[in-house]
Amino acid sequence: MNLLSTTIIYTLAIVLFLCGCTSIESTQPNPSLNPVTVTIYRDSALQGSLSYAYVGWDNKYYGKLATKQYTVFSVPEGIQEFRVKAHADVANQLTLRVSRHSSVCIMVQVNPENIVGVNWLVPSYELKQVECLSSQQIGTYEKV
Repeated sequence: MNLLSTTIIYTLAIVLFLCGCTSIESTQPNPSLNPVTVTIYRDSALQGSLSYAYVGWDNKYYGKLATKQYTVFSVPEGIQEFRVKAHADVANQLTLRVSRHSSVCIMVQVNPENIVGVNWLVPSYELKQVECLSSQQIGTYEKV
């Protein structure tokens, strides 16, 4: 190997080490006062369909979603920073004020700025607050 190849390999190894792998917390935190129900859906995009989207908040991940899946969490009322990432990827975040007086629904989508092979620089997924799906629409998703 030449010096350039060796440098690239070591740089990639260090980046992957610093990004770390994603692990899922075995239990959700117990929201103290006024828990809010948050539903997180994952769209059906073909791009990224071979990897899970790890979702959570408060710098922890509590679930993973494949395409056309959704999950429901109880989170504490107030300002929450929701996160999504692939296994060895940088996270994308969405900060929302959640209140028990309104429904909160979030869609996980493939980040259109992501290019395969540069996941350590650009998040694979992004979060968007959306209107909650109707019962007919949610029937096309699998709950996890």
